[in-house]
Amino acid sequence: MKRQITAAEYHAIDAVSASLLKAARKGAPHLRRYLEGTQTFGPAVALGTAAHSMILTPADFYDEIAVAPDVNRRTKAGREEYAAWLETVGDRTVITEEQHEAARRIAEAVAAHPLASDLLSDCETELSLVWDGCKVRIDALKGSTLIDLKTTRDASPGKYRRAIFDRDIHLQLAWYADALAVHGVEVDRYIVIAVDNVDPYGVAVYELDDHAIELGRRAYCEALSMLDHNPANGYAATAIPVEVPRWIK
Repeated sequence: MKRQITAAEYHAIDAVSASLLKAARKGAPHLRRYLEGTQTFGPAVALGTAAHSMILTPADFYDEIAVAPDVNRRTKAGREEYAAWLETVGDRTVITEEQHEAARRIAEAVAAHPLASDLLSDCETELSLVWDGCKVRIDALKGSTLIDLKTTRDASPGKYRRAIFDRDIHLQLAWYADALAVHGVEVDRYIVIAVDNVDPYGVAVYELDDHAIELGRRAYCEALSMLDHNPANGYAATAIPVEVPRWIK
């Protein structure tokens, strides 16, 4: 069980991960892009990384995150100052001052939420496990409670209950739980702490039941079987049948 490696060191390990399996579930084109490392990430991902660091590993925040200086890059002096700063960044995630403030607001919201803050107190964070060509990086583990922290546009129950399945978060938690089982740690509670990444920075704690985790396990097993699909075939090598859905009248 590896515990003390950085996010950059973890991502450099060539192994099957939940992110890879999610890409496979989307289809061979997404899997190819993931394997080639050509996927792009927007500002929301950088903000999420910063919020994770501020909440889960605050002592390491500035080792993992680089806050860009507020300079005018339309001027020669500003561009030179920014270029000099970039030389100091290394493999840290770059965020703006505005994102830094948003990450702080997210962290404050989680700390103010009684259940979320209790779950994240006295827990192990950023656990990296590697075994048999597979890997996981788990946000938090408190005893037998597995905890995943998500930042999102809308953490409200009306949106996020569905997002847990649309975004394969159930797959991710099942993959994590089974990784822990391989390493002798049994999980009996599965938690997602979801936080709005914009004002009002609302927090919700979701608990998945065993049925949801079993569906996630089936989903990752299906994804494992798709890892050798030919991306030249696009999403399918044959015509995809279309049936009229129930909501069409």
